[in-house]
Parts: sequence; structure tokens; C-alpha cells
Amino acid sequence: MADNTILNLGSGGDTIATDDIGGVKHQRVKIQHGAEGSATDVSTASPLPTTNSALAIAKGEIPSQASFLKFGKNPDIGTAAGEDIWGGGGTYTGFPVGVVETMEVFSSAAADTSAGTGARTVEISNLLDGTGAVMPAVTVSLSGTTPVSLGAQTYSRASRMKVITAGTGGENEGTITLRHTTTTANIFAVMPLLANQTEIACYTVPLGHTLYVNHVGAQMTMGGGTAKRANMSLRARPLGETFQSKLTPTISDGYGYTLNGYNFVFEARTDIKWRADSVSNNLTIVSSTISGILVTD
Repeated sequence: MADNTILNLGSGGDTIATDDIGGVKHQRVKIQHGAEGSATDVSTASPLPTTNSALAIAKGEIPSQASFLKFGKNPDIGTAAGEDIWGGGGTYTGFPVGVVETMEVFSSAAADTSAGTGARTVEISNLLDGTGAVMPAVTVSLSGTTPVSLGAQTYSRASRMKVITAGTGGENEGTITLRHTTTTANIFAVMPLLANQTEIACYTVPLGHTLYVNHVGAQMTMGGGTAKRANMSLRARPLGETFQSKLTPTISDGYGYTLNGYNFVFEARTDIKWRADSVSNNLTIVSSTISGILVTD
């Protein structure tokens, strides 16, 4: 049968565009767009409007969704034992189980103080209370090597710290540490010298949220410039369980690892971290990232 269809065939009505497929007429429809009361044909001059969802989320235009990025660096991994990817070296100590205390922050340099030449104020974020609920970021004026309390509020987690204001040096002149006040071995953030920002590839999904990870990556180099390898693992610990490996790539200098796509869904109160399980040489430097969308349930 022929394409197109004449309405009211006996009286010569309008012709409707159709495509005849095996004796069945399929109507051809032209796409238009526009506000109420208007219609504009789609063309190269007036294409169909689309939304860049990633940009819209970053701009806060999609309710209950937020862009997520955690990046970390361990600048000195040795062959003796595995280490997590953060500035404190060794195993990340910011995942205590069942411990909720006040927190304090201090520097290794006297110049990092409210009127000094180094860092003057720092902002601590990714703070969670004892239930895992998100708490507001806290800004603290430093007092050199003397610990300064974040206040009476108690916390179970914190994984980001950055310099807000600084003196003439423009950067933190010492290593800045965030820890629990009583159980001081629970160190949540270590800001390297002159960094003005922590680098911690460790995170806990807050209560009432789900993290959809669409990118992970890991790279390495050698302090001496020699190309060697590192055996990595992306690990996650759901609440009440133990750490489980989700990825176990091997990387080398010049040959990093990247995985894109929504491959992982982490529920509320899951601890996540990148770890170098072993390296072939001392002085290995490893950087890693985790990114995606944090959704309020």
C-alpha cells in the first residue's frame, strides 16, 4: 500500500503523513517545542532543548542531588605494609567504630595562628554526628601547636579540611591535624605542608543518603623517578560489616587506572577508601579519586 493517508477519502479531506509498513499505517509526527500556547518546529536553527544533567546537578538545579568528589594522595608509601590514600600515611584512622567525641585541630608550626604568617582559619566539613547525620561545617581560628576545640558538639566522622584565611605566607606552614579530643589516635584529617587542603580518598556516606559512584581513578609515580607498580584496591565497609574489595587494579608509573559509569551504589553509613595494598618500591606516590552523585533519600 502507498504511504500517506487521506482523511474523509470520499470528500477529499486533508492528507496525513503516514508510513506504510506491511500494510499497517504508522503516522509521521513532526517534533515541536515551546511554552504553553506556542510551537516551534525542531530544526538546526531551533534544536530541541536538552539539559546537561551533570551541569544542572553542579548548579543545584536538581533537588536532592549533589555532585560528589573525593581525591587523595599518599606521598610516601613503602614496601613494608599496605597504606590508605591520605596525607597521614598508613591505615586511615578516621573510621572508628562506635566512638563519638568532640574534635580538636592543631598545627605543627607556630606560624599557623590567628595572626601568623601561615594558615589562620580552617574549615572542617564532611562532619557526621553519632547517628551518621550530616552536621554543618565548622570554621576554626588556629592557635599554632596548641589544639583548638571545634566546640561541644560530638562527631563520629570528618574527612575534609581546607585553609580559609592565611597570613603573608598564603599557605599552611605546618602540618595541620584534626583528631578526637580524648581518643587522640582517631585522626580524621592531615593537611600536608603548604597544601591548604586535605587530600583524603576516604569517605563515609551520610545517614539518609545514597552515593552513586560513576568514576574512580588511581595513578602513581616514584619519588626517585623509577617506573614500578602498585597493587590497589577500592574498599567499602557497609555499617556493621568489614571492608570488602570492590576493585583491585594494578597500576604503574605512566599506566594509571580509570573506570567510568555508574558501577557502584553505596548505602548510608558505608565507609569507602582507596588503598595501596602493596608497592614494589619505597617512596611510591599514589593519587586516587572517587566521584559521582550524592542523593538524598
